[in-house]
Amino acid sequence: MRVRRGEGIVLSWDCRKALNSWGVAEINWRAAQLIPLRPAKLEELADLARETESEHVKVRHAYVEHVANCLTRSKKIEAL
Repeated sequence: MRVRRGEGIVLSWDCRKALNSWGVAEINWRAAQLIPLRPAKLEELADLARETESEHVKVRHAYVEHVANCLTRSKKIEAL
């Protein structure tokens, strides 16, 4: 089992937090489409959902890169 340390823990936490924020924003936007709201409020919720999705993608990408680099370093250490 791989143990997360330092930067990995921070990136993992950021990824989970961003995923949660995006999920909540997406649910709010979809729910708002079902109830009568003014167009400005719908657009505001849609913008928030897009922003949080974008942030989630960025954070997830950073975490995946970190994990890939850690695995590469681990293999190099094991090979020695």
